[in-house]
Amino acid sequence: RVSYFFDKNLISSEKIRFKSKYKDNPLYKKTKILFLGFYLDHTNSYPFLNYKSLNQLIKYIKISSKHFPKASLILRMKILNENDAQLIMKLCKNIKNFYLCNDYDNEAISYRLCKESDLIISVQTSLAEESIAYGKKVIFINDNYPIKKMTQDVYSKEFAFAISKNKLTFIKLAKNCLNNKKETNKKYKILKDKLSGSIDLSLPNIIPDTIEKFLV
Repeated sequence: RVSYFFDKNLISSEKIRFKSKYKDNPLYKKTKILFLGFYLDHTNSYPFLNYKSLNQLIKYIKISSKHFPKASLILRMKILNENDAQLIMKLCKNIKNFYLCNDYDNEAISYRLCKESDLIISVQTSLAEESIAYGKKVIFINDNYPIKKMTQDVYSKEFAFAISKNKLTFIKLAKNCLNNKKETNKKYKILKDKLSGSIDLSLPNIIPDTIEKFLV
């Protein structure tokens, strides 16, 4: 689905709905940081899906709010029901620049969010991988309950620089990404080229085989 990024009919920013204290559209802010999560499963403790993992993700949002107070911080879950949306808004009620995208009317909304964002913070997701292949900067979260360093163990060494070791290294890398540090940009460019190769990602239904090779 990398081709969604190149779709001329990709849903426009003004048509996307958000839950927030404000009535503005966060995609029109100068700096946009997107956080990608999965969904909440209240019946088990699977990685990324449990309540503690959600709280850990929100901690990254809170620390980002402290260091990037003028940026819009957007949370996008893969699946979100109304009860979980209310829970997230309650947990994030004191984060002034927080926005929750609860619009699932169009399946390509997540791609528009990724395309417009200056930085993406994510658990291990195919959307994050596709975003790198498109050319976006992604920082992967590594300390997810109940399996720490899961992301580090899954991805190959080429991804190592983009995996946050802890919250201190996370902020340092996030600042380097947003400030377009030359060395950081170079690393992401190399990773992008490895993932996309010579494939034309604008073609429909093209997902680079190289992504799978890196994850084997």
